[in-house]
Amino acid sequence: MFGSRLRTTFFKRSIVTASAALLASVLVPSVWGQSSPGLITDYPFRDVFARHYQVERSPRIEIGGGISGPVTISAGQTGMVDIDVRRTAATQGELDCHQVRIDHRPDLIMITQVQFSDRRECRTIRASQSLALQVPSDALLQISAIAGDLQVSGPVKAVIADSIARALDAREDAGALQGVRRTVAELCAGFPLPA
Repeated sequence: MFGSRLRTTFFKRSIVTASAALLASVLVPSVWGQSSPGLITDYPFRDVFARHYQVERSPRIEIGGGISGPVTISAGQTGMVDIDVRRTAATQGELDCHQVRIDHRPDLIMITQVQFSDRRECRTIRASQSLALQVPSDALLQISAIAGDLQVSGPVKAVIADSIARALDAREDAGALQGVRRTVAELCAGFPLPA
C-alpha cells in the first residue's frame, strides 16, 4: 500500500514537472522577445558587424553552412551588396567558438557559419547567427541549410532555396523561386511549396 501511494505521488509529480517544462518551452521564448517560438536568437553575448562589397552584374550570393537565425534579404543598390551580421551566444566562450565567414569575389559572395568543433569546448554550443542583406536586383540567391526564417523582399533575379527549416516569405516581386525544398512542408506566403 505504501509503495502504491509512493508511485502515485511520483506519477503526479512527473505530470506536474512535464507540464511545467512544456509551458516554459512555450512561454520563455515569447518572454525573451523571440520572433519564432522555439528558436533562440537573442542570447546575451553579442557581436555585430557590417560588410560592403562591390560586385559585377548578376552576382551569385550563396548563404549556407548552418546559419541558425533569420536571414532577411532586400533590394539594394546596383553593383553593391551590403551585409549586416549579428552573432549571439549564451556565454563569451560559446561566442568565441563560431564565426560567420564571408568570402568575396566580384561575381560571387559566399556566407557560411563556421563552428570550431576541433576544440573540445566548442563541440556543443548555444549560439545563433542572423543576416540582413541588401542586394542588387540582378542577384542570383542560392540559400541552403538555414535553421531560421528566410525573408526575401524586393526584386532579385532568382532565389534557389534548399533545406529552410523555418518560415519562407518571399514577395511576388522578389523574383522567381526555383528549386525550393524544405525540411518541413507547409504553405508560405500564400503559395504551396513543390513536393
